[in-house]
Amino acid sequence: MIKNNTSKTYLIKNYKIILFIIIILLAFYKSPFIFLNGRFVAEEGSHWFYYSYFNGPISGLLQIYMENGYFNLWANVASVFATFVPLEVSPYVTVYFAFLVKIYLFSFIIFQNSIFLKTNFEKFIAASIVLVSPPMIAEVWLNTLTSQVYFTLIVLMIFFQTNTNNFYSKSSSVVLFISTLSSITSCIFAPFFLIKYIKEKNKLNFLNLVSIFIGSFIQTCIFIFIKIN
Repeated sequence: MIKNNTSKTYLIKNYKIILFIIIILLAFYKSPFIFLNGRFVAEEGSHWFYYSYFNGPISGLLQIYMENGYFNLWANVASVFATFVPLEVSPYVTVYFAFLVKIYLFSFIIFQNSIFLKTNFEKFIAASIVLVSPPMIAEVWLNTLTSQVYFTLIVLMIFFQTNTNNFYSKSSSVVLFISTLSSITSCIFAPFFLIKYIKEKNKLNFLNLVSIFIGSFIQTCIFIFIKIN
């Protein structure tokens, strides 16, 4: 009886960790071939990695795919890191860079408090929906270009977070900046962060507001410059 109670207590205390591990294992099960073999997807290899490989890390970090019309920081960073390893290993780098964004989003959903995700069951459902929703089909989801979708979801989660004193809240301004420079759709939420700050003026909301507005301003300038030229 004591042993059963101990096991039950352990499961209750570590429920979120266990849930997170399950989600990660399901993510691996979704496309094990990609995790084990790596791959480039379309422009991820033909443009981003190609450009970084032949022009060096500085140019790689600052490169812009003109046909898209916006800056993609995360794809740039991943492509540069992919040049630092042997060529046959390079596709693994971009795959796992893309997976890092997914891991952060899943952990944010599960471990951070949110206005609309209050119970552990709701968190599990939300994480499962993100895992199986159409934009995340196995054929396309593990690449740095599709990470834009996840960055947008992360921005949305940050907007609705309620815990203001943990790792996720303290790092949210940095994540917002990276998100806006990696996904132009993330910039859409900038006015909402302004409204949130006006309603609740505190240090966290101020830092988040400044971060998303700086990132959005840079992204907007790049977008307008490309369209004009």
